[in-house]
Amino acid sequence: MTVEEINASSDEIIENILSTKEYIDAKSIFVYISMGSEVSTIKLIQKAWQVNKKVAVPKVLSKAKMEFMYIDSFENLEKSKFGVLEPVENNRALPDEATLIIVPGLVYDREKFRIGYGGGFYDRYLENAEARTFGVCFDFQLVDKLERERYDLPVERLFCGKNVF
Repeated sequence: MTVEEINASSDEIIENILSTKEYIDAKSIFVYISMGSEVSTIKLIQKAWQVNKKVAVPKVLSKAKMEFMYIDSFENLEKSKFGVLEPVENNRALPDEATLIIVPGLVYDREKFRIGYGGGFYDRYLENAEARTFGVCFDFQLVDKLERERYDLPVERLFCGKNVF
């Protein structure tokens, strides 16, 4: 996809998310900082701040552990050893029923299961998180069915281009 196509499709996905009851009711949004050719989350983060929602982004703490940390600007981020922007400060955020987590994926299937980047961070985190979960992907990242491992969890809703599952 071109940068223009990524931006246009990302905007459409974000607008669909912003109109959901889950987003409107959420007090906090846990969301990844997009990079490269991922669905862009920058506008979602900015919109959340505009309506006084708390925003938290992931920070990898060890080979097996990721936590979300609150941020209130993009200035308090730095590149990790993986090249991902992460919070500088450790202002830990805990999810609850008023939290919406946006889950990235390399590919999703129609049953809302995903393949991530291979670290298992989100799978472990979501296992005990009491929060709503939305997945995001572009149309070409959607397949009919993925093989699953026993620890894989589906997201509640999947926003894929113009489609919502």
